[in-house]
Amino acid sequence: MQIKKRYFVVALVLLLGLTTFSFANPKEEMGSKKTAKGISETVANDKIEEHSYSEALEAVEDAEENPTEETVETARNEIRNANNATEEQVQNLQQRVDVVEETIDVAALVKEVEVLAEVKETREQAKAKYSNAETEVNKLEEGDVKDNLENRLAKVSRLLNDTTAPTITGITNGSIVNKSENIYVNDEFLERVMITGPNSKGEVVTKEFTKEDFTEDSENLNISLKYKANYEGEWTVVATDKAGNTYTETFTIDKTAAEVEVSKSNNDKSTNKDVTVTL
Repeated sequence: MQIKKRYFVVALVLLLGLTTFSFANPKEEMGSKKTAKGISETVANDKIEEHSYSEALEAVEDAEENPTEETVETARNEIRNANNATEEQVQNLQQRVDVVEETIDVAALVKEVEVLAEVKETREQAKAKYSNAETEVNKLEEGDVKDNLENRLAKVSRLLNDTTAPTITGITNGSIVNKSENIYVNDEFLERVMITGPNSKGEVVTKEFTKEDFTEDSENLNISLKYKANYEGEWTVVATDKAGNTYTETFTIDKTAAEVEVSKSNNDKSTNKDVTVTL
């Protein structure tokens, strides 16, 4: 009896072991799946992190172009999220943002001078603040931020000292032409162009063009307007810049051929009459 009991106990233990193994095996498969999923998520996160660094770099560049508390805060947040960036890259970005933060007050002063210079009524205030802004910009460390602010102040200086009227090309003042003409108006600070001339019905109309209609050429420090004069009649172009300089040109389009009467002596001796030919 004791031997049979021992066999029974051994068999029971073996049975329980097999049951445990069969239940444990699916768990291992689940663990394996989880591990594979974890690797997949890690790869995806790596891609997000790599993108995060490029966003941080873009945010820093934006802050350098437009130094404000908002752009600086955005840049710092993006730097913190750039987990895939090297320590050297992070330090470089942080140093660039530190420089921007130091220039915020100076950038605000430059912006104020720019705004005042744009309006005729506040231009004298801009002149009064310009020297202070120039002094503060000169104190900044050399770099992209300082270069940007210097370029902006240089443009303000050109506006405050602008005594040159806009140029009008493509036509000659007082001329008479027999075809449609392209009118080009150019000036760095072009503000308004008034063009008066006939429309398709022969009515004299005036069209006003403002900044939204102009094309900017930043490379040549210029903005321009192109307009085609199509119809016969007298045309007047008046161009005004932000400094109040004005230039006017007039011209006439005449596409109708002239009629000329020419008298010739008749060689026919029998009739002895003159013949009039109209050209």
